[in-house]
Amino acid sequence: MRLICLKYKALSPLHIGYGRRLGIINQTRYFIPGINIWAALTVNLVQKLMRTYNSEVYVKAGNFIKENFLITNFYPVIDNSVCLPQFKKEGFYYGPYSKYEFESIVLDSYTSTALQMKTAEEGSLHEIEFLKNKIKVENIYLDLQFEGYIGIKNDQVLQEDLKLHYEDRSFPLLEIVKDISIGGERKYGFGRLTLSENPQKTEKFWEEFKIEGSKITIDKDKATPFYIKITNNFNKRFIGDIEPIISRLWIDSPSNKTGSGQEVKKYGVCIVPGSLVKKEIRIDLSTDLSAFGIAVIVD
Repeated sequence: MRLICLKYKALSPLHIGYGRRLGIINQTRYFIPGINIWAALTVNLVQKLMRTYNSEVYVKAGNFIKENFLITNFYPVIDNSVCLPQFKKEGFYYGPYSKYEFESIVLDSYTSTALQMKTAEEGSLHEIEFLKNKIKVENIYLDLQFEGYIGIKNDQVLQEDLKLHYEDRSFPLLEIVKDISIGGERKYGFGRLTLSENPQKTEKFWEEFKIEGSKITIDKDKATPFYIKITNNFNKRFIGDIEPIISRLWIDSPSNKTGSGQEVKKYGVCIVPGSLVKKEIRIDLSTDLSAFGIAVIVD
């Protein structure tokens, strides 16, 4: 499997919602899940090809990326340090920063409400938490950046000069990965990312996890950068948390509801990134789930 590193900088704030609320606050994730990148690349691929709207083209393009691409989660980069999540004895960390330090650097929020004359509609007050695109580190303002990887499962779809072959067309991979929009509040200008460097071929994830075929090894007491699906025969020990991975997709069906978020897709319960494995494990990144940043343990 060929591995390509992508480094983005945020052009606007990002809200990566996941249904978690704290009072009136809609909280954000602190990283970009692979499934969000998959969706953004699908949109870019379709816009590259489609001249008139056709929902089937979106489905076909999404399946093409899902079947042929591995997509990792994308993690914030602060002052050249990739902030991979990890549990420690001292608490939860993002790279070299404690959770509190990390939040103080990257998080902000805004509050709004729907207004009527001389009043606010009851229950409409809400606060959106977001990742800032400009961060302040030791009195220096920096662009918030993100680093992650795509892997090519099928060598026939990507040529050596990084040209993507889709159906009967061939064009530079750069054209669908250069500028992407992800997350919520996009109609207000949120979620815009652009590559800060050209895509780079590599053999390791975050200079630490070497890929062998379609598999990597995570050593004992190391944190996983991937979601790891918990299967029926799962018997591995870990320190961390679990999360049911659910997404809402577009559906266009005359016999069902139509529109954005009308199809609920369940991918199972997973160990979350940052969890520590208590015994060396090998994970497989060749399944369709790997396009969403989800790995499966090899028995």
